Amino acid sequence: MRGAEVHLHITGTNYPNADGSSREKNIGNCVEGETLFLRHTPVPQDKNAVRIFRQNGEELGWIPRENAGQIAKLLDRGKKIEAIFVSTYRSYMNAPLSAEVAVTLTDVMVMTNKKRTLIGCGVLLVIFICLLIFMSTCWDNLFKKETTPSGQINYTEISAADLYQAYHNNSVRADQLYKDQFLKISGVVSSIGTELLGHPYIVLTGGGEYEMWGVQCLFPSTDEVKNIVASYNKGDRVWITGKCTGYLINVMLEVQ
Repeated sequence: MRGAEVHLHITGTNYPNADGSSREKNIGNCVEGETLFLRHTPVPQDKNAVRIFRQNGEELGWIPRENAGQIAKLLDRGKKIEAIFVSTYRSYMNAPLSAEVAVTLTDVMVMTNKKRTLIGCGVLLVIFICLLIFMSTCWDNLFKKETTPSGQINYTEISAADLYQAYHNNSVRADQLYKDQFLKISGVVSSIGTELLGHPYIVLTGGGEYEMWGVQCLFPSTDEVKNIVASYNKGDRVWITGKCTGYLINVMLEVQ
């Protein structure tokens, strides 16, 4: 099961590799759907530089600098990030050959089998506890479009675009303002899917044509909630309530 997917272009394709090979030629040998891998390789010009390779070791280029910072942090934490070759293109006539890749955070830690077993048991326990909590909670108020959520929780209203921008500008300050706070997020549904552990999610953005990142709202993996999430479509304008848990590639919201 896959997490949030974004499409990025490969940069630096006009430069030769250290072994003298042509990156453009290597890109030309790629096929649609081919699995690539990413490696955080700091250089003097950019400490967050992330290189893109084929499985046979041929280097294709770099992740764009504006996206490399977050991806480098995730790679350093042991997160597994999948990259799939999509297509080649040229920005203009006689421009260097470049390519589009689909990058997906699968939200999996790279670890030993023993650690997987221990963490897997812990995850099952957490899921079981969450299920018990969910069964005692009324979900009718989660997706109301106009009324204020009932109960004692005081929700702070903010748009998905404003919340993402706050984290993009200064994640430390944004954590001080929003992390572990209960928020009411308004926005446009840009993607709907299921992450590795079976939890459905909805990503909200401001609705702009070129917006790649936003707020990823993660839901409990129960049939009732999945049916609710399944009723939504890309482009729907909604608001969703939950607790902000910080910033990975998207701002993360845990739906209570």
